[in-house]
Amino acid sequence: MAKDIATLAALVGLLGPDAVMTVASFELAGDGRVARIWVVRSPGKLRPWLRDG
Repeated sequence: MAKDIATLAALVGLLGPDAVMTVASFELAGDGRVARIWVVRSPGKLRPWLRDG
């Protein structure tokens, strides 16, 4: 299922100031519980998260 996760709450896992290891986004249900979790660990997909892109 494709989803635009730009508006979801996210957690960014850093290895250092310029090393993003993981980005996890959370979709919340109407009652506030986590309904879905999306996790990205692919270096190519995480490149935009770096300061210098």
